[in-house]
Amino acid sequence: MAALIAACAGGLVLGHCLTLLVAVVFARRKAGQHAKGLVTVSRASAPERHGPVKLWTRLGGIFSRFGVMNLILVVVGASAALFTYEMIELFKQYAAIPDNLCICFFSLIGGECGVMGWIKTTKERKQERKWQEQDRQRDRLPPAGGTDLPKG
Repeated sequence: MAALIAACAGGLVLGHCLTLLVAVVFARRKAGQHAKGLVTVSRASAPERHGPVKLWTRLGGIFSRFGVMNLILVVVGASAALFTYEMIELFKQYAAIPDNLCICFFSLIGGECGVMGWIKTTKERKQERKWQEQDRQRDRLPPAGGTDLPKG
């Protein structure tokens, strides 16, 4: 039973480490493309590619449009579904499940999703402040065509 718990915990940690690694790689790649001006608005405006396209390039394009947080959410959802299925199978076989493993797993998943929610909220607040500052600067500028008020 201890070996099963260790295998489940090890698989969970390995899965999250791989997800984090993939997320970091695609985030850095996307940031590099933005810095170089390689990111295009639509596929129609993208230049034609000649020759074979590497699988890594195709996956990078899919994941850059998909988003890193969405990728992490898919992995978290899939791992939660797989974990739940395995716990049901364990319950069928032994009429019990390892409670500590369940608590640890769902605490880890809840913490991961909580951190991602915090990051998303922080990004939205920062964007909202940026928009408010742009609105203030736009409102401070004098009108381009003069005033419509009558003189006197």
